[in-house]
Amino acid sequence: MWRQVQFNFGVLLYITFFASAHASERQAQEDILRLPGDAKKIEINRIDGINDLINKNNLSKAKVLVQQQLRKYPDDSDYLILLSRIQKTEGKVSEAIMTLQKARSIAKKYEDIYIIEAGLLKEQGAEISCRQLEQLASDYEKYTPKRQADMFEALALGETRGINQLEIGAGYDKLSNNRGVWRSASISNRYVACSGNSLRAGYQKVSRYERDDAEVSVGAELNMKDIWLDIEYRESDDPDILAQNTLSGLLGFKTGLSADVFLLGSRKKFNGIETNSAGLGVDYYISNYQIMVIGEETNYLLNGVSLDSSNVQRIYLGYYFDRKTYIRFGYISGKELDNDGSENPPYGKVKTVLFNTFIPITTQAGILVEAKKHYQNGYFEQNGIRLALRYTY
Repeated sequence: MWRQVQFNFGVLLYITFFASAHASERQAQEDILRLPGDAKKIEINRIDGINDLINKNNLSKAKVLVQQQLRKYPDDSDYLILLSRIQKTEGKVSEAIMTLQKARSIAKKYEDIYIIEAGLLKEQGAEISCRQLEQLASDYEKYTPKRQADMFEALALGETRGINQLEIGAGYDKLSNNRGVWRSASISNRYVACSGNSLRAGYQKVSRYERDDAEVSVGAELNMKDIWLDIEYRESDDPDILAQNTLSGLLGFKTGLSADVFLLGSRKKFNGIETNSAGLGVDYYISNYQIMVIGEETNYLLNGVSLDSSNVQRIYLGYYFDRKTYIRFGYISGKELDNDGSENPPYGKVKTVLFNTFIPITTQAGILVEAKKHYQNGYFEQNGIRLALRYTY
């Protein structure tokens, strides 16, 4: 999960109360820029004067001046912004948001409107405002030149909630040493509430070693101030292919230093094989780059006999072009037991190279591409690809 940089409340305070006070510094005011020189100066001074009245809480006089202008020019987006400031100061936040939405419908490329509206919606924290924030982010990407994308992202993009994400995917893996082909198909849905907590459920069907299996999964993520918890349970039909049941969890800690530290663990039960894993990871962000390092140890029990434990190291490097589009590479090395349904499953050193990317098609849909090359030393080589369609609604 790409965890956005936490929003600075001072930025929100500036945007919602003072940003429009600096009209002389904004180049995006289309209505003003169309005026001749002297009229432009007069209009800028008038807007600055109204902002001063609002800052001094002289709302009645400011409202009279704004309404006079809007009676003459009801589509003046700058004065609609001023009206929204007055409404916000009066405590009429819902009306202020509706006024900004009207201004946005008139001047779709005017980024200041999006930023101010994002600040107001973020303050609300209600389910309906979360959905409005998601739509606002979609409109921002669709219509604006995105010159102030960093400011908008700090306000809105890390907080979009109240959405569902549907994913439908299919995978194909080719194995060497006459081990044939693996195929898979899956469908899942994830709901993210306004609080940031989420629920998910999925179904996967696989074909391996000329046998079919299927599994269902349910999971939940709970977000608190400084920690988060992710738990998942999976159950399948055939314990010789997929695990008969899997219980896994992740406990994360927010450090406030652009890095999260997390503990992870899982327990799997196959036919005659049980595994218990525990690990430690660090997820670190530098600008648009992501670095994740995980160390994990797994203990095996084969028909009641303990096997040597395995240690696996995972390293991931990702780059985010924007909040949706990214590329990520991964490298896994160590020792691992691979359950292939045989009495003596492969158990030895492994190396895996991974690549995945998400490519948006529309503001709501995109394609996930995952490719991997896996080596089980002395046993086989595996080359695989998975494609999935993701749709947000």
